[in-house]
Amino acid sequence: MLKIAGLFILAAVLYGVVHDQITARVCVEYFTIAQPTLVASTSPTVLGLVWGVVAAWWPGATAGLAISCAAREGPWPKLSWRYFGRPALALAAWITSGEVHGGRLGPSSFLRSGRAREHCNRPTGPTNPPAAGACRSGTAVWVKTKPADQQLTFAADTGGV
Repeated sequence: MLKIAGLFILAAVLYGVVHDQITARVCVEYFTIAQPTLVASTSPTVLGLVWGVVAAWWPGATAGLAISCAAREGPWPKLSWRYFGRPALALAAWITSGEVHGGRLGPSSFLRSGRAREHCNRPTGPTNPPAAGACRSGTAVWVKTKPADQQLTFAADTGGV
């Protein structure tokens, strides 16, 4: 049972590290401004490694424990951890495919929607705080701290709409 859970934790962590290595190179501010500080570094490699593990181990553990219970409990034949190697890789490939497509389409749809300019330039105040309306987590405040040529990447990467 623990081998199955361990397989899914390992797959999730490997996926998370690769994903966050790419994210850290697209927009390191996602880790240095938009996330809590876990390590005193601005290195994309270090941030991608740390956040890849921290953000991915628990979904892998959750999936692994649920799948291991389904595979090992009950009267039907018990499935070994080897049975789940290919399905775990297929799941990671499916998620990667969705993220690649989202990464390609996200910024262009953000621009086409006309919300990029509205998002980055709207006034703030008591009736329109930075985290209200279209903004989540105060992204407009972070976007305004970035040079104009980097605002789209940062807003799209942090889910600013």
